[in-house]
Amino acid sequence: MSNESQVETESDAPQGRPSPRATLFAGPFGVVAAVIALGVIIGAAVFFAVGSDDPERAAFESRSFEDRASSQDAIAEWRSVIDSGAIAASLDDTELSWSELEGMLERLPAGSPVYTGVPNLETTRQVVRQWMITLALEDELAARGIASVAADRQAALDETALADPTFDETTPYGTLALDTRTLTTTLDRAVDELALAAELDHPEYLCSSHILVDTAAEAEEIVTLLDEGADFATLAIERSGDGSAAIGGDLGCGPTIGYVSEFSDGAREAGSGNISSPVRSQFGWHVISVRTIGELTPENHPEMTEAQVQQALGGFEPLARDRIANDLGTEIVDAAWERVAAGHSLDERLGVWDSTVRFIAPPGAIDG
Repeated sequence: MSNESQVETESDAPQGRPSPRATLFAGPFGVVAAVIALGVIIGAAVFFAVGSDDPERAAFESRSFEDRASSQDAIAEWRSVIDSGAIAASLDDTELSWSELEGMLERLPAGSPVYTGVPNLETTRQVVRQWMITLALEDELAARGIASVAADRQAALDETALADPTFDETTPYGTLALDTRTLTTTLDRAVDELALAAELDHPEYLCSSHILVDTAAEAEEIVTLLDEGADFATLAIERSGDGSAAIGGDLGCGPTIGYVSEFSDGAREAGSGNISSPVRSQFGWHVISVRTIGELTPENHPEMTEAQVQQALGGFEPLARDRIANDLGTEIVDAAWERVAAGHSLDERLGVWDSTVRFIAPPGAIDG
């Protein structure tokens, strides 16, 4: 039996495992380093560390001096591509030429692979990916009537300069990096403001206990034993893999928005005074004893005192607004990635877009 309580409330998720809440965002209402949400880390060697594993680059650098000298034809071929004005990528009607892309590669953040005339293709794919999502996020925000303000750009500049003191926003990549950070700062601010302005429904609360097991068969067996008259608390102590087992599986009372959706949906379907059918979540299989579920009032939840109800009402608003901001931020970011998937075009030398992982895969990496 685990000593850690795998309570399903988002605010009480134990350390060492992910919270049940979607982890794209964090903070009271805001986007967690929104650059991470977009898969972009600006001004850090970490962002380009994978470039050292680029097979094309590794193959070139592993050659002897004589072999490298004979590779001048390959370098000349790249120069002809870059100088021809060929398009490396586009998103809708906006194009990025190989020449423009080279300008970005020539002045990457400190610690990035040094550009020597032969593109590090893994690094190049990451820069192109950043360019596309930045355009897509700008379009998605504009479509929703959300615009950046001067304070957003200044905050982005301050944060980026703090992360990399050598950062220069006047270089081609510096401009892209600052645009990315500005838009994510705007997104952070916008979802905060919208969440604060939203009207909140009266909170729904759940008072419950649960038994957590690993398989559906175990959960079905628990339900059968309960139907035959077994004591819930005793079964929880004996069978539950959750830390709450020591107190008979009791989870106390909390807002339903603070639980993973599968758990709260299962409790809602069961209703007050009932035992749920087996419910599967990311933690395993639950059998839930729903003591009460409904609007937060002393009448609906008699185990809570009037003082506890008033205290809970006061704590509900931050959690509810946090959820609104999280959901809205996730919606906007997902919509931006959908714009990338629908409107992109890539030079075959770069690779192909993989919508599953939202990344540019090397040529031939995706069948069909």
